[in-house]
Amino acid sequence: MKRFTLFVLCALFTSATWAQDVTAQQPPVKFQSYMTLGVNFATSGAGPIFNAGCGVKVHDFFYAGFETGLYTFLAPYKKVYHYNSGTVEAEKGSYTNTAVPLGINMKGYITKDTVVIPYIDFSFGFLFGSFTDVESADYDYVDTYNVDFGCKVGLGVDYKRLTIGAGYSYLVDYGAHCGYIQFGVRLGK
Repeated sequence: MKRFTLFVLCALFTSATWAQDVTAQQPPVKFQSYMTLGVNFATSGAGPIFNAGCGVKVHDFFYAGFETGLYTFLAPYKKVYHYNSGTVEAEKGSYTNTAVPLGINMKGYITKDTVVIPYIDFSFGFLFGSFTDVESADYDYVDTYNVDFGCKVGLGVDYKRLTIGAGYSYLVDYGAHCGYIQFGVRLGK
C-alpha cells in the first residue's frame, strides 16, 4: 500500500509540473502588426513612405501578413527642346509619383531574443497609383494611372517595440530601382 501511495503522489506531482509547463508556453501563432514611416531614394529623387501591415508571427521565427500604405516619389526633371529653326528651349520642373501598395510581407527572424531581434524582410505585391513619365512625352509630362508589380528586400532590427529597416525595392513595369529606410513600431507580441 505504501508503494501505491508513493506512486500516486509521484504521478500527481509529475502531472502538476507538466501542466505548469504547458500553460507557461506561449502559443505558436501570435497576432502582430507594424506601422512604419520612412523614405525611399534613388539617384533621380526621393520621397516619404508609410507602411502598415498586419499578420501572424509563427514560433518566433517567421512572420507573414498583408501590407498597405502610401508611397510618394518626388523628382526634378529637365527637358530640352530642339526646334527646326535652331532655337533651343529648356524646361525645368518636378514631378510626383504617388502609389498605394497592396502586398504580402514576410519576415524571417534570425534569433529568438526578446529585446533585440534582427530579421530579413521580403515583400511583394501591386502598387496602384499615378506614375509620371517625363521621357515619353513630346512637349509635356504625362500622368499615367496604372498598376505596377513591385518587390522589396531588406534587413531590419526590432528593439522592444521599435523597428528599423533598410533595403532595396524595385518596380517591374516602371523600372524604378530605389533604396529605402524606415522606422516604426511593432504592435502585438
